[in-house]
Amino acid sequence: MSASDRADENDYFAIAVDAGWNLFASPLDSFELDLKQAFDGFRIGPIWELADGFVGNFGFGLGHGIACKTDYWAEFRDAIIIGLSGKRPADTSVPLPQGCSLIGIIDEMDLSANTTVIGQVWQWNSAAAAIEPPPVRLVPGRGYWEQAARKTTLTAR
Repeated sequence: MSASDRADENDYFAIAVDAGWNLFASPLDSFELDLKQAFDGFRIGPIWELADGFVGNFGFGLGHGIACKTDYWAEFRDAIIIGLSGKRPADTSVPLPQGCSLIGIIDEMDLSANTTVIGQVWQWNSAAAAIEPPPVRLVPGRGYWEQAARKTTLTAR
């Protein structure tokens, strides 16, 4: 298979969400379906799209698909698996502004390799409805709150 053949193929990723509020992010750009189509048939409450820190749009069917490096804060009535297909971006780095923001990642990232810039990282535990520190590695599919000491770029290591 040539590189040009591969460019036409989609990657696949599944995101498991619990009943209740969830903070999740996609490692793929899934523009073939909008947010309304992505959750059609599921019992879902409000959904917030959060990109570039805490800038948010509230809605259901915002006119575009689920975007890579964008966090979604949504209330699900049932636990479901969100199946996504789309393109994985070539640039897997995550730009971080100084201060607090929300991030979604493309590749697993080791927090211990980035502690000089990132002071705190938290994840949402939807089963406990609580904020908690994440494990040492950040994983794709989850959204995270982070506190950066200065503007930087987070890279997989």
